[in-house]
Amino acid sequence: MNAKLETAKQPTFTRPEIYLALIIALYAMSGYLLALAYGLEDKFKPALYVDTTALCTLVYAIGYFLYRITRIYYIIIFVRPQRLAAYIKDDFMAGPFNRERYVRALPVFLSFIVLFSTYTSIKSMIPDINPFSWDEFWADADKFIHFGTDPWKILHPVLGYPPVSSIINVIYNYWLFIKYFILYWMLFSLKKPLIRMQFFYTYAFCWIINGSLLAILFSSAGPCFYQEVTGSDRFEPLMQYLAAVSPEKPLWALSTQAMLWEGHIGRTLEFGSGISAMPSLHVATVFMFMLAGMHSHPVLKMASILFYFSILIGSVHLGWHYAVDGYLATASTYLMWRISGRLLKSQYL
Repeated sequence: MNAKLETAKQPTFTRPEIYLALIIALYAMSGYLLALAYGLEDKFKPALYVDTTALCTLVYAIGYFLYRITRIYYIIIFVRPQRLAAYIKDDFMAGPFNRERYVRALPVFLSFIVLFSTYTSIKSMIPDINPFSWDEFWADADKFIHFGTDPWKILHPVLGYPPVSSIINVIYNYWLFIKYFILYWMLFSLKKPLIRMQFFYTYAFCWIINGSLLAILFSSAGPCFYQEVTGSDRFEPLMQYLAAVSPEKPLWALSTQAMLWEGHIGRTLEFGSGISAMPSLHVATVFMFMLAGMHSHPVLKMASILFYFSILIGSVHLGWHYAVDGYLATASTYLMWRISGRLLKSQYL
């Protein structure tokens, strides 16, 4: 009888986790059917990020191991419990030895490998499905809503200095590190289950709707590739400034942009490949981090707000995006966050 009770108490996958996995599976199936419809089967690789995920998992596991070692010293020096061994054991049982953390994380973890792989696959197909044709429209819309001036020109008097541009570039590039850090943090967190799953549903919808559906409909390459896709030198002054900064303070953005364009010409599919400006996934994800951060420690809350605005501004200053790419990404992500919260509320309250 006791054995049966213990078995019944073992953590299992919840409905929201299973539904999330099904949504991502449908997304992957749609990506495959899209590839078939356009004769691009070689562009669809649903396991593209297995190696990258394995490497990231190893790196963060090592980091977490070092954190646990540091925590033991913290307990010994600052907490100083009467029963040290028992205290450390309980701390480990609540942390890395808590089985529920892994049960909660597993379906989401596996699903997100497929999500990112499908997203990059579809992103690489965009020029074949709907060639870049919206750049002039978004550039004009940008100018119109900013009172007749391209947004990068408004920012340039404040940001147009090599040291400032270099700092912005570093922050922008740290998006990838922070993206994975927050994903792993949320994966294994047992606190605030509603916010956790709201975060993951919004995250998935961001990549599916913003990163694939809207990206195909509003196919655009961004200011850094404006001349290549339109023949106009409208953003050449910005790109010339960034190139002039590079010998003094190297900007990774330029080498990444060159790599992406080379991959676009060669139609290659690899880590991070593909070009798509509207809407901005960089801005969408950091805005989602900010929404989740609103339910966290005040310091993290402020950090998430600053990071959001840094990425929003940096996306324009570094030539990656039109400002409207970030505005639409912010609005759509907020809508997805609210809808996800309403759908999940009954499961956790």
